[in-house]
Amino acid sequence: MNFKPKPGDGSQIGAVFYEEKRELETVLADLLSRPSNMERLLRYICDKYFCGQASDIKEYRIALEAFGRSPDFDPSVDSIVRVEAHRLRNKLTRYYMQQGANHRIHIVLPVGGYVPQFHRHTTELSPSMEEKMPSQEQIPPPAVAETIPPRRPVPLWIGLGGVIAFVLLTGIAIWLFVREGALARGEESVHKAVNVLVGSSSDPHAAVNGGTIIRIMAGTKFASSVFTDELGESWVSDRYFSGGDPEVVPPRTFAYTTTPSLYLNRRRGNFSYQIPLQPGSYELRLHFADTYFGQDNPDGGGEGSRLFDVKANGKDLLSNFDLVSDAGGSNTADVKVFYDIQPASDGYLHLEFISHRNVAFVNAIEILPAASGKMIPVRIIAGSAAYKDAAGRTWSPDQYFRSGVHFPDDSDHAVKGDPGGFSHGRFGNFMYAIPVPSTGEYTVRLRFCNGIVPNALARGGGNVFNVYLNGATLLKEFSIPGDVQLPECLIKDFTAIKPNAQGKLNLSFVPTQGYASLSSIEVDQE
Repeated sequence: MNFKPKPGDGSQIGAVFYEEKRELETVLADLLSRPSNMERLLRYICDKYFCGQASDIKEYRIALEAFGRSPDFDPSVDSIVRVEAHRLRNKLTRYYMQQGANHRIHIVLPVGGYVPQFHRHTTELSPSMEEKMPSQEQIPPPAVAETIPPRRPVPLWIGLGGVIAFVLLTGIAIWLFVREGALARGEESVHKAVNVLVGSSSDPHAAVNGGTIIRIMAGTKFASSVFTDELGESWVSDRYFSGGDPEVVPPRTFAYTTTPSLYLNRRRGNFSYQIPLQPGSYELRLHFADTYFGQDNPDGGGEGSRLFDVKANGKDLLSNFDLVSDAGGSNTADVKVFYDIQPASDGYLHLEFISHRNVAFVNAIEILPAASGKMIPVRIIAGSAAYKDAAGRTWSPDQYFRSGVHFPDDSDHAVKGDPGGFSHGRFGNFMYAIPVPSTGEYTVRLRFCNGIVPNALARGGGNVFNVYLNGATLLKEFSIPGDVQLPECLIKDFTAIKPNAQGKLNLSFVPTQGYASLSSIEVDQE
């Protein structure tokens, strides 16, 4: 298939995607050598991507142009695109865990979307077991086998010129060193370091206190300066660390996350970070997923196999932290949230990771400007793209969930002048594990819309379900008003909600008849 780029879309064609195209052909030869729906799907979405037409990669277009469906294709009746994308996603994951593990580029089909991503991986795979890797200082240099030719006499004028150049360069170096040392003692150097780091000016968190957003993927080295994850957030490669070792994690499936790329690298051992911050209050999010201990992992074990501490500016954030226990299993994304984080008097946030049993590690570090004394509100729309409501508030794409099916509802629900907040949903038997600070109480606002469950799946008696939060019943035998012919939506508020001991709001949507469904979730600290 050949697609022409649209005028003015900033397309980059040809040699720019040489490695990506080569990886596509390798995958097709190794994995999808015979014609199939998966082979047609992968070719179609990659060709569109290479031609700069990623915005056109939609379910309807895939059905018509890749699978030959007629223009009256109805995704609520025919799920071929979602089914084949699910099969392809799993097949690619298994491929890069085994045969393609050492490939420089991995093709990823993110959950909830059809736009392919091409992740660059280092070829220096670390040991899969928990032995500590030797640092560069511990690796002896290789023996030099070359013979050195006899030195030829250097003319006098060249020698004098070299001495003069050396003196000049040394003087310049000393001046720069003194100047930078003086700046480092002042606040200006901290601000300068922060301002060149990362952070999207369009990110809603940036306007809270004027601070810069910092997102670091631990243990990584990027070919380019910034990596964009599956939700469109920008991350920089590992920096500001001291000690520890980087490690690559073989691709796998992680529970409760739509950003598996965050958990494919880590820094481990005894290590620290000194992160420059502008004055102000911040929310700190630490991302973890244990891929070594627990069921189906190389080292077996589980709860109690790994214990470590995390400190911020000398104060305990996590003490004897048992990740497998906290996350509820291995290969499970676990986000720990802390608010009112501030830089120390020297203008840096000092994070320490201290091993007790086996090694400490972290996969990613996220620092967001926040109002003092409160966490940043959580706003999730059960769709595949971010959304800005009528009040200018940004809602994140669906995340933190397990199970259920995403369904786009394109009907125009004129609900309080804000139809977009109800345009997508999740239905089935599903749950969310939303990370929040472990202290405080929260208001949880759930939005429901009757049109989320496809008409083709309607059952006699409608859809009835229960909603539980950390084991307590929020809604019993609940059904959304209206019918599938005239969708109606509503909002349910629950106040004085406390998180569980792991700092999670575990919301379960369990059908008793038909399917449970949900449009969006909002969590705010009281």
